[in-house]
Amino acid sequence: MHVSLLKTSVLSMAVLFNSIASADVTTRGHVLTSTIWNTNSIHVCWENLNDSTAADRASVQEAVENSWEANSNVNFFGWNECERSSDGIRIQVADSTEFGAHVDGLGTRIRGRQNGMSLNFTYENWNQNCQSSRRWCNEVIAVHEFGHALGFAHEQNRQDTPDTCDEPTQGTNGDIDIGRWDLSSVMNYCNPQYNGNGELSETDILMVRTFYGPEVQTSVLLDNDHYSVYVGSNLTINAAYSIEDIVDSTSWLWSLGDGASSSSQNSVTHSYANKGRYNVTVSVSDSEGYSADKSAEVYVYGFEALLPAINMMMF
Repeated sequence: MHVSLLKTSVLSMAVLFNSIASADVTTRGHVLTSTIWNTNSIHVCWENLNDSTAADRASVQEAVENSWEANSNVNFFGWNECERSSDGIRIQVADSTEFGAHVDGLGTRIRGRQNGMSLNFTYENWNQNCQSSRRWCNEVIAVHEFGHALGFAHEQNRQDTPDTCDEPTQGTNGDIDIGRWDLSSVMNYCNPQYNGNGELSETDILMVRTFYGPEVQTSVLLDNDHYSVYVGSNLTINAAYSIEDIVDSTSWLWSLGDGASSSSQNSVTHSYANKGRYNVTVSVSDSEGYSADKSAEVYVYGFEALLPAINMMMF
C-alpha cells in the first residue's frame, strides 16, 4: 500500500512578489505566497472587447486552458466583457511602445484592478517580430502573464540563478523557491525557447499544484510487506522514494523496532539480537518539505525453529 502525504508547510511561508514594477524586495524566488488566490475559480474579463479580436482572445483562452488549467485545479471562467464592478483578472488589449505585455502586480494584487493585465494582439509598436506569428505569440505570452496573475515571479530572479543566465532580474522578487532553478520554466527569461513555447515545465506544474491543487503526492515503498530473519543474521530492507518532481536532496530515518535507527538512504541492513516481532518504519523528507513514511513487520526467529528440519534430516 502506498503511503502518500502532502506538503504541509509551504502555505505558511511568506510568498514572493509585490508588483511587477517594484524592485525593493531583497529575497528572491518565484512564488509570492501573500498574493496566492484563496480560490481556484478566478474570473477573467476583457476591458475592450470587440469582434475584431475574437480569434486572438480565443487563442489566449485556449492557451491558458491547455497550460495552467490542464495541470491544476485552477478554473479561469467568464472571459466576457468587463463591467465596472468586475472582479478577478481584467485584461486590456493595447500596443504600447512604453509597456509591452505585462501585469500591474502579482496574483491577487491585480484582483479587480482595471487594466490589471495588458496583452498585445497587433505587435506594431512592441515586439514586432511577433507580427509574422501572431497567434503563437498571443499564446506563449498569455501563458507567461497568467503565471504572474497566479502569483509566480520570474525564474531568473531566484538567488540560485546560475551565472550562465545573464538576463537581469525583473519585477518583484519572491520569498519561496519551488524545486531547483529551472531553465525550462515558462517564467524564465533565460529559457532558450521564448516563454518555453507556452509549455509548462515539470517545476511549473509542481508550483501550480502546490498552491492550487491537485495535492502533490509523495510515497515511499518497501520491497516487502513483512520480513523473516534468524537471530543474529543480517536483514537488508530496500526502499524507494517517489515524488512528482526531482528534488535536491532527501533525508532518511529508519526506526528498526529494537531501539536502533539508521539514516542510510534507499536501504538498511540490520541484525536483531533477540527473537520476536518488530515494527520497522522508514521516514523520508526532501528539500522541498515533502515527506512520506512506510512501515513493515519483521519476524525474528530463534535457531530452535530449525530443529524439526534437523531432526527429519537425521532419520
